[in-house]
Amino acid sequence: MVENFEWPVIAAIHGFCLGGGLELALCCDIRYVEETAKLGFPEVNLSVFPGNGGIWRSMYHIPLGKLKELVYSGEMIDAMEAFRLGLVEKVVPPGQVMVAAMERAAKIMEKGPLAVAAAKKVINRGRDLSLQHGLELESELWANLTATEDMKEGARAFIEKRKPEYRNR
Repeated sequence: MVENFEWPVIAAIHGFCLGGGLELALCCDIRYVEETAKLGFPEVNLSVFPGNGGIWRSMYHIPLGKLKELVYSGEMIDAMEAFRLGLVEKVVPPGQVMVAAMERAAKIMEKGPLAVAAAKKVINRGRDLSLQHGLELESELWANLTATEDMKEGARAFIEKRKPEYRNR
């Protein structure tokens, strides 16, 4: 449900983000983390593995060998290592993760909401499609947007050098 929610979802991570918590964070579109956070898949310590999408979703973010090392060892990594690997998008000082996440959300909310929602669909659906099917999906959703009032308002605002006033929120 989180991964396919219509609008972008931003995870604000502090403290420990392990096992199911990390699997949930990987369902989000964007992950911000405090520099003191620890992330990992400790499930092997209980003789199971990250079986709720953690392995599969991680493969979109980190190299396969590093994923294997993390899953097989059950070890935690710090926020900077998670950032270096591409598991999170931003590392912030302690106590600042909600502020940073809300600032990003506010910036996204200024954009054309129909376009953001359509882009999310293309990204989420397209990564599992062949190139041809992905291009067809992208083209179809893009063409649908060109007929919307929000797209026309965005173009007018650009030409008039003003902030757009989108209707579809």
